[in-house]
Amino acid sequence: METTKLHSGAVHTNLLPLMEELLDAGFSLYIRDNRGCYDDGSVTTYFYAVLNDGIAYVEYNKFLGYIMDTVHKPCKEYGTGFGFDSKKINVDVSFVADICKGLVPEFAEHMKVNRYRNWEEYVKINSWCKYIQVIKD
Repeated sequence: METTKLHSGAVHTNLLPLMEELLDAGFSLYIRDNRGCYDDGSVTTYFYAVLNDGIAYVEYNKFLGYIMDTVHKPCKEYGTGFGFDSKKINVDVSFVADICKGLVPEFAEHMKVNRYRNWEEYVKINSWCKYIQVIKD
């Protein structure tokens, strides 16, 4: 898998501090390869954090701030992940770790979904897209 350095300019600057903390804590981080998709020079505003085979989605939105979601296999009833209320989340390593361990928003606690076994399964099922691993500088 291709890699890119954290401060290479591929990621929105608002994500960098959290991404650096996650890398220091042992997470693997991945971004989608958007080259060729956008010709406006834009950078990615989201990434996937992987810890012990659990996957979390983290995004920075200029209107909402940080958005964090669970990641599970697609299903008609519940889509591909559950979003946390951006006003009620802690933007820190432990919250991302909890999502990777299976934390879901309160409204979704009774909903049964199938999680991916690991990042490799996620990439295989989502092979229509190429991913790049983000590494320390």
